[in-house]
Amino acid sequence: MKYGKLICNLETILKERGISDEQICQDLHIAGQELEACCRNQVRELDPDLICKVCFYLHISFEDLFDYQGNDP
Repeated sequence: MKYGKLICNLETILKERGISDEQICQDLHIAGQELEACCRNQVRELDPDLICKVCFYLHISFEDLFDYQGNDP
């Protein structure tokens, strides 16, 4: 059974704020692969530490970072 999916808004948020992938990775000491996977919605398991770092850095909530897209019945 499919329950829907989470859509990551990180790429859009970074573009709107003029923050490069390289800058956020450098500032948060995270690997570019982690960030890229998140931006491309290719993450299988969410890393709570990464999510907290990103939310803190951007002054946003989890709900700002992700949208839930449900499946139509």
